[in-house]
Amino acid sequence: MKKVYAVRKYSVLVVDDSKVIRFMIAGILAGTEFEICDSAENSTEAVEKYKLLQPDLVTMDMNLPERFDLTYVDSDG
Repeated sequence: MKKVYAVRKYSVLVVDDSKVIRFMIAGILAGTEFEICDSAENSTEAVEKYKLLQPDLVTMDMNLPERFDLTYVDSDG
């Protein structure tokens, strides 16, 4: 009998102001154990979606045009 293993999917929130980059990240993650749950174009939207979705992982453009720094990741917005 063949053993079947369940592969855990990790939810990912993709944050980037570039639609092209968001699309590229989706392509890179396709077929892996990472599943994009949503995307955001700015840090304000990202914080809102993070609170709502509670993803396992967030990929984030570190050069977003609006307020953003590493301390923002841990802030309430």
